[in-house]
Amino acid sequence: MDRGTELLVAAEKGDADTVRLLLETTSLDADFCSQDDKRTALHRAAGYGHLAVVETLLKAEANPLIQSAAGRTALHDSCIGGFDRVVKVLVRYMKRGRAMDTQDKDGQSACHLAAFHGELDCFNILADKGADCGLHDNLMRTPGHLAAMRNHPSILQSLFYKGINLQVVDSQGRAPIHFAAQHGGVEALAALIQCDCPTTVGDSFGCRPHHYAAAHNHVNCLRLLIKNGCHPEGRDGSGRTPAHMAAQYGGMTCLHWLLEKGINPNIQDDQGYTPLHYAGEAGSAECFNCCLQHDAELSIRNNRDDTALDTAKLAGHPVVIEKALKSELKCRHCLHKYNFLEWEKANQPSQVERGISHAGESAYVSPIPPATRAASQLEKNRQKQQKLAAKKASQDKKGAKTDVKLPRRDLAAKYYGEHVGDIYKLDF
Repeated sequence: MDRGTELLVAAEKGDADTVRLLLETTSLDADFCSQDDKRTALHRAAGYGHLAVVETLLKAEANPLIQSAAGRTALHDSCIGGFDRVVKVLVRYMKRGRAMDTQDKDGQSACHLAAFHGELDCFNILADKGADCGLHDNLMRTPGHLAAMRNHPSILQSLFYKGINLQVVDSQGRAPIHFAAQHGGVEALAALIQCDCPTTVGDSFGCRPHHYAAAHNHVNCLRLLIKNGCHPEGRDGSGRTPAHMAAQYGGMTCLHWLLEKGINPNIQDDQGYTPLHYAGEAGSAECFNCCLQHDAELSIRNNRDDTALDTAKLAGHPVVIEKALKSELKCRHCLHKYNFLEWEKANQPSQVERGISHAGESAYVSPIPPATRAASQLEKNRQKQQKLAAKKASQDKKGAKTDVKLPRRDLAAKYYGEHVGDIYKLDF
């Protein structure tokens, strides 16, 4: 092993003593790199988070701005690994203007890579030191696009609080919210909605975020977008609805959910295609069967006068679509629903169980039962006692003394019921 290779291996393993010894005792350049990938010892140490080696190399005047064959600096590599302490050290040594915004061959800066990998600490260090957090790569994507793509809501919130525009579009007119919907990032999508990003914005082709969610079968994203303003039958630039997109690209779960919500299964786009046409053309048997289960019509023709079965034959899928037509291949969600309904029907409660259940429920809503005969008799006794008491008080007031015979208490009727009360007559 030659001295240069030994330096690279020591840096990669984090052996700071060997690195220091090689630099002090040999004429090796601190910026020595391999010929294949052009990565220096500083690249390797930064990529593995070896802080001591990074500091040793920088003190030996290693250049942190050297780019590898991929166009990346040591700062790029440290952000990929999320080594925030290394990032702090490298930023201190980058004294030249916009050195932190050095872009690789894809046009991505260290900010792009920190956002893509969800390294919030590294991202905040770069942003606080003045890095451009809204820089575009070769495809016009910003760090916000990459954070939305990889479902990193914390990065998106950090961008929003720093005043970065989260509605900027890439080369195809897509905003970060399109990327979140396309890649199924529900948390990122929710964060963007909270940051006041519109949900109905279209890209260069008129596709809205919920079209992307349906096409890639991200039903939770689709539900969230429809809940926040997207119309379930909203059309793109070609007149396609989310149901068309789901059928065309095999998004069976989204298609089933939309049909269950009551959208028109026979809705046509600008070419006269229904979701059934797209399912047949794509050879998606489950989507085709799902449309049939929700009353899609086979007789509808597109602008070329083709039915759904015709499009399936023209696309080379007659056999599989024929099986879907005969329900030999079924939508698994429709099948699950059917099985559940059959189970529920077969396991209906018996008449006795329904009676018990009804009695249990009625116990809380039944009116107070009417007074018994014994209770009524007691009430009459009480009223008579009140009258006698009032009469006695009136006589006492006049000075007249009259013996009054008070009634007996009908204890038999009170405690033993009306059949006893009939026997023991009150004597007044």
